[in-house]
Amino acid sequence: MTEGKTPDGTWTQWSKFVLEELKRLNRNCETMDTRLQNLQEDMAALKVKSGLWGMIGGTIPLVVAVLLYMLKSGK
Repeated sequence: MTEGKTPDGTWTQWSKFVLEELKRLNRNCETMDTRLQNLQEDMAALKVKSGLWGMIGGTIPLVVAVLLYMLKSGK
């Protein structure tokens, strides 16, 4: 085999194939990065929502307990 050639064709043809494959893989990585960023934003929003619902859920028993205490003490 001579230098600069492969058994299936010239190095130029092979290098074009390799370059196109690298471009395809780069597009896939960029797409996955975008999707990951979107998931991170969605998770952050869900964390805020769950925190608010947890606060509301914790406040309800507190309000009930305070109301029962006030009713029991006659105020």
